[in-house]
Amino acid sequence: MCIFNIPINGIQWKTLGAGVMHLLMKGYDNMIKKVMASVMAVTMVFGCAALPAGVLSEQSVISASAATYGDFTYTLNKNGTVEITKYNGSDTVVEIPSEIDGHKVTKLGDDIFCFKKVTDVTIPEGVTTLGNSAFSQCTLLESVTLPDSLTSIGRDAFNYCWALKSVTIPDGVTSIGPATFERCSELKSITIPGSVKSIGKSAFLNCSALESAEIQNGVTSIGESAFEKCTALKSITIPGSVKTISQFAFRDCKALGSAEMQEGVTSIGKSAFLRCTSLADISIPESVTTISEYAFENTAWLDNMREVDPLVVVNSILIDGKTATGTVTIPDSVTSLSYTAFYENHSLEAVHIPESVVSIAKWAFYGCDNLREVDLPDSLTMIEPAAFCKCTALKSIVIPKNVTTIDESAFFGCDSLKSVTVPKSVTTIGMKALGYDKYGNTMSKDFKIYCYQNTAGERYARNNNFAHEVLDELPKVIFKKGNNSVKLSWNKINRAEKYGIAGWVDN
Repeated sequence: MCIFNIPINGIQWKTLGAGVMHLLMKGYDNMIKKVMASVMAVTMVFGCAALPAGVLSEQSVISASAATYGDFTYTLNKNGTVEITKYNGSDTVVEIPSEIDGHKVTKLGDDIFCFKKVTDVTIPEGVTTLGNSAFSQCTLLESVTLPDSLTSIGRDAFNYCWALKSVTIPDGVTSIGPATFERCSELKSITIPGSVKSIGKSAFLNCSALESAEIQNGVTSIGESAFEKCTALKSITIPGSVKTISQFAFRDCKALGSAEMQEGVTSIGKSAFLRCTSLADISIPESVTTISEYAFENTAWLDNMREVDPLVVVNSILIDGKTATGTVTIPDSVTSLSYTAFYENHSLEAVHIPESVVSIAKWAFYGCDNLREVDLPDSLTMIEPAAFCKCTALKSIVIPKNVTTIDESAFFGCDSLKSVTVPKSVTTIGMKALGYDKYGNTMSKDFKIYCYQNTAGERYARNNNFAHEVLDELPKVIFKKGNNSVKLSWNKINRAEKYGIAGWVDN
């Protein structure tokens, strides 16, 4: 049983637990009601305990789930810290308290200022977390002061803050969530400290006034569309700590004139710099091993490169062959083809791929409808999805003996291809990889697969009802010794044109 002793107007009141509420709410004014509401909350938070002097104030109204302090709604966490969950006022200039009733404010919750007409907000030291959509749609917000204690900025935190001209991200923030500053159309410059590990998807999308963006060493990834349509951005330096530049990261940055990627960057995503029409100066380090489709399409740099050589090779990666004509021999220095390397090249007739290449990239020869001849190297191990899709003039192809994967739609729509020999090395054949015309119909009557027993080739042929022939293994040779001679015999091999015999002495 718990007894509270609360002096009110000089009278000592004694009662039991929650019953106090019932007795006093009936006969006393609003001031007493506030006191009793506080008693109830303290009972629920702290259990049975005597209240110390000064624990209650007329400024605080506490309930089981939330409380108010001035213009703020807040909750008290189990560890004794405060999360402010809502701003209820109408002031345009707001200073958030660092403490409430002796408890430190450490978090600003989701949507706290969402749609509010604030213009200037100061966040105190001690706050570590800024919630999702905290200032979303605050279209009049011009200035916000972020504390050095801040470590996390949630998704959509400042999106559509059209009047925000500048913001300093503290060195200590470890992540910038998706769409954090999307459509902050007056934001002119930003520095992303090295403490930030990832720049979220669409973080600065459509920041059309952004002229300067400094990404410090420490950032490891630039998210999808992170700086897309930052049409005033003039240059960018990407530190070596960044491993991945995601797809569309700088798409449509039309004023971007130079992009320097430092040693350490390994991957440039799909359309990462697509339609950066002013981009003429690009530095790509040797560490880059992957350049995806359209990464530099419609840039001044790629246009200039094409004038020199239609086959643009960067770091042993063939990134463009769209203007090549006739017969093309890919240089021996090339180890991989970028996605869509020859995509819809209607002038390409034959291509010779060197032994240095181990995979044919996705859509590499998609839609090359005049391509009749392809030499695939023995080094090849993988043919990626739609690599030769809709190469309607291709009549024959030899799958090398080391290929393990013929991926989905690899030869889809190759209407002139009447047969394919699938080696035993192939373990995976994707959906509609072989034997389907450009309309998606099977070519069962005109198409044949040569394969080996109990292999992926035979299973694919049977599952798709294709005509197929199972090839025999190597001949089994039987020998019989004679007088200074040997008699050899072996089983017949279907489709063998000739047999060869090798002899040796002394082992």
